[in-house]
Amino acid sequence: MNKMGALDIFKKIASLALVACFLLPLSQCAQKGPAEAQPTTTVRTAMQGVDLLQAGRDDLEAGRVAHGLAMLLAVFNVFFLPAACLGLPERLQAAICLIASLGAAWWLYVWVFMFTQPQIGGLIAAACWAVLLSTSSFTLFRLWRSGRLFKRRAARAG
Repeated sequence: MNKMGALDIFKKIASLALVACFLLPLSQCAQKGPAEAQPTTTVRTAMQGVDLLQAGRDDLEAGRVAHGLAMLLAVFNVFFLPAACLGLPERLQAAICLIASLGAAWWLYVWVFMFTQPQIGGLIAAACWAVLLSTSSFTLFRLWRSGRLFKRRAARAG
């Protein structure tokens, strides 16, 4: 198997695993139960991508349009954008995944690692984005080295 075939397989596996991570628990946080409860109990809640989607929908219904759209866009970016890009040409797919990885890194940090305990879905999602970032960077570098990255622009200029 050649290098590009392996990279394509890695991209496809990572993209489809992100879709599966949407349903897996991303993180877990512990909250103290009601003050009147004796003894004091700790409630553990797990957060999934579905919960984030619902939060964005609730914000839209409550009239917080900007916040709701930002949340829905973030969920789409983190979990579904790489799978949606699988049918695109190699150059465009690599550029979109490279740019999207910046936003995905921020949102995964907030959802999975900030003030919470990471769970399996969050760890897999972070690993998938690391694979997508590295494969996209390698693909763009390879296209640049071979002179095919800006091929279309050069053909129009001439």
